[in-house]
Amino acid sequence: MRFVFLSLLFFLFSCNEEVHTKTAVVSNTVNHEAIKKERESPVDFLKSEGSFRKNVAGRWVVEGTITNTATETMYKDVVVKVFYYKKKKEVGAEELTVNDYFQPLGTKEFKVKSYGVTRADSVGHKIIGAKVAN
Repeated sequence: MRFVFLSLLFFLFSCNEEVHTKTAVVSNTVNHEAIKKERESPVDFLKSEGSFRKNVAGRWVVEGTITNTATETMYKDVVVKVFYYKKKKEVGAEELTVNDYFQPLGTKEFKVKSYGVTRADSVGHKIIGAKVAN
């Protein structure tokens, strides 16, 4: 009777360990896939909000925040495309780089300046690229 009880106990602990091992392997695979996606598509994980104004020198100033929603990947050198508009029609665009590091799950302020297009009366922006920093 003691042998049967010990055998049953051993069997139960062996099955439990196998379940934990399989769960860890699946979890690890999912984590690697998420990190791979973060590294391949930085734009999907970087969000920006901001405003624009013209300073006293006549330069356009675009400033706001960039949020990195990636859980594991740090980015740097975020490329912001600035669009210039006149009466709601695009009259030009340029790419400006924010030379900074953006930690995972972090938010950081940014500011870029440009003379832009002289006939523009408003500005818009979006993130179009970044480099993986880690």
